[in-house]
Amino acid sequence: NVPQDKLVLVKTISDAIDNILGALVNQMLTQGLAALSNRSSGGSSGQSYLRVLSAEADARNSSDVQLINLRTSSMANGLSNLALTTMTAYNNSISILTDSKNRFITARTCFETKLASPLLESFFNTTPVAKTAGQTQISIINSIISLRIDPMIASFTTKKQAVEGQFADFNSSLTAFSSTTTTGTSTAAFAENDINERWNRLEAVVGSSARAARTGSEAASASNQEYVQAQAASAAFNTEAEKKQLLCDGFPYNVPVTNTVDSPYNAQ
Repeated sequence: NVPQDKLVLVKTISDAIDNILGALVNQMLTQGLAALSNRSSGGSSGQSYLRVLSAEADARNSSDVQLINLRTSSMANGLSNLALTTMTAYNNSISILTDSKNRFITARTCFETKLASPLLESFFNTTPVAKTAGQTQISIINSIISLRIDPMIASFTTKKQAVEGQFADFNSSLTAFSSTTTTGTSTAAFAENDINERWNRLEAVVGSSARAARTGSEAASASNQEYVQAQAASAAFNTEAEKKQLLCDGFPYNVPVTNTVDSPYNAQ
């Protein structure tokens, strides 16, 4: 499910690696394995072919380095867009569910205010069934919020934070690689083990970006689908909250003295 342009970006980095490895293999096949570390094979510089190749890749203005950095930057931008899309969907889900929660809170506050009103104290004393009905509605609203809405908000928040963490991991790998290709280390200070370090870091970037692209694409798709589900759930919650608010608007005078099946206060 990864878009084709994302796959192309990953492939171009792979091609860049293949080109450098290809140069090494060609040197080995034409002049032998020893030619890679033989000082005479590097030309007039008196350095080994491997050191010359490494020095070129290490140069701050090297076209190869610029190309690789450009590709990794492009991938980072692509993954940033995926991460942004995912987090936006989760933020939207959290937002609409929070709005539904606030509607229930408004209805609950309405019942609480009326139950505490001195003007209605005598009415509640003579009609205790009305006071009980109001308290029951407050309990129902609390249950809806704590058992149905809050868990959904918490779930979306956790998922959003997971995406943020995954993208941060990718950026760490990207930063680690960039730091080894732009430092301009001098050829004299360059050692063979530095070559392995650079390949390991580049491999980490490629592997991390592939995983991040896959995870990012899947997360973006899932978050959009979940947003659609959140919209449906929010719409249902809003309908319930509206009924509670309308119930409170007529409270306590709309409480039937005799409890009947069709009484709105029987609706849970």
